[in-house]
Amino acid sequence: MIRRQTLRLLGATVCLGLLAACGGSDDDSFDDRADVADPKVRFVHAVPGGPNVTLWRNGSVESDATNVAYKEASQYYDVSTEIYTFVLRTADGSIELDSTEFRADRGNRYTLVALPTDNGVELLTIRDPYNKSVTSDDARVRVMNAAVNAPAFDVYITGVDDDLSNESADLANVTYKDVAPESGDDSIDMERGDYRLRLTLPGDKDAFFDVNVSVPEDGDWLLVVLPEDTTPNNVRVLLVRADDSDDATDELVDGD
Repeated sequence: MIRRQTLRLLGATVCLGLLAACGGSDDDSFDDRADVADPKVRFVHAVPGGPNVTLWRNGSVESDATNVAYKEASQYYDVSTEIYTFVLRTADGSIELDSTEFRADRGNRYTLVALPTDNGVELLTIRDPYNKSVTSDDARVRVMNAAVNAPAFDVYITGVDDDLSNESADLANVTYKDVAPESGDDSIDMERGDYRLRLTLPGDKDAFFDVNVSVPEDGDWLLVVLPEDTTPNNVRVLLVRADDSDDATDELVDGD
């Protein structure tokens, strides 16, 4: 099971007065935790074989999500609190692929994921209310099944040497195009440390994906499970990070 860290005061004075950052990256500041931050948006391209794409908002190109290739993602960027129409187009803007509309509310983070359909592309929206304590340095993790060849799986995030026979799934029966925890619920909290990420068929204990990961302090991860090929349950995981780096993704491959 995921180890949840008991909140502690850290021996530091909570940021009072100005809404200044209390540690972590630019994407983990006091105003985020106090639920007064501007809403944030990011984009993930999860369409195997799909063209490079550009995201538009209310008729204008999103400079942070332009010419995005498969398995790439933007970092979070701030938007205002209002209703937006997001349109996904090919990189040159000539073909509209899909659109979605929602109200961006203060203190929330939104991830737009491009996913394949039988005849095109759809935009799925994940809302993270980011209800994180001001004093917590835990990481936050969410998993998405974007692998058409993996209809459903259980997720285990355990100690590196833990035997799955003694564990219960941390996230159970994550079906294709589903997110766990679901959109609108908070991500799960994890202490900084070394873990082992394993995926199994629902109710099974034999992992079809197995990789070690190092979870950082104050990290914010979306783990997007993608198809490796058409073989059932042959997958890799796209790790989408919210941090200060130019490149927002890493690829996790079974056996690394």
